[in-house]
Amino acid sequence: MSAPKQLRPDLQEVVADILALKALKTNEHFVTHKAQRELLSQLNAADLAAVARALEEAENRKKPIYNR
Repeated sequence: MSAPKQLRPDLQEVVADILALKALKTNEHFVTHKAQRELLSQLNAADLAAVARALEEAENRKKPIYNR
């Protein structure tokens, strides 16, 4: 697997927005599916894949190293 490419600033903003919406969902129990879908629907296929990879990487960084 190749090293992840640096995202364009507009895609970095989309990733940050999606992560913020997910945090809002987790912390405030607020439904954010529609807002996330609206952000992602504006992307073409290549940009959507890049954002998906960045979101997966960010989610993996938040996981604990071990499970109890």
